[in-house]
Amino acid sequence: MIQIVTPPALEPLALASAKVWLKVDFDAEDDLIQILISAAREKAEHYTNRKFITTTVSEKFDIVEDIALSLGDVISVVSVDVGETTLVVDTDYTVELNALGATTVTLNTSPAEAPAITYTVGYGPSADDVPKAIVQAMLFSIAEFYENRTDRVRRLPTVSEYLLNSYRRWTT
Repeated sequence: MIQIVTPPALEPLALASAKVWLKVDFDAEDDLIQILISAAREKAEHYTNRKFITTTVSEKFDIVEDIALSLGDVISVVSVDVGETTLVVDTDYTVELNALGATTVTLNTSPAEAPAITYTVGYGPSADDVPKAIVQAMLFSIAEFYENRTDRVRRLPTVSEYLLNSYRRWTT
């Protein structure tokens, strides 16, 4: 289970950019559009198994020695905790990035309890760090959400899925 410890400081898409895309030149729906930006980001992050703007998360695992972190684009491992004990990097565990971009944490001993790992992920702290194809996929989703305010959308728009597929991390 993944919990957000520190959420992203900003959205990968500014309100003004979304309004231009939607051809909205008035301020009455700014709050709605801001909600749609957040919803589009969350949906795209869920679809790709990534966080776009720097985010710190905590993830709890079963009792194992080799742990594959669920989210991609790991910036750093903040801590590894087993029960009340915080483990020490290089002494108690190692962190390895494999050729496919996945991060593995290997515990040097079998834990007595389920480990919890806190780590930072994302493309970076700025909206400019997020790939443009992801931002474009978000714009298509925002337009779909804005234009169809009923329970019509059950998936991402096809073009959004197409744009996000090259960033999607498949997990087992």
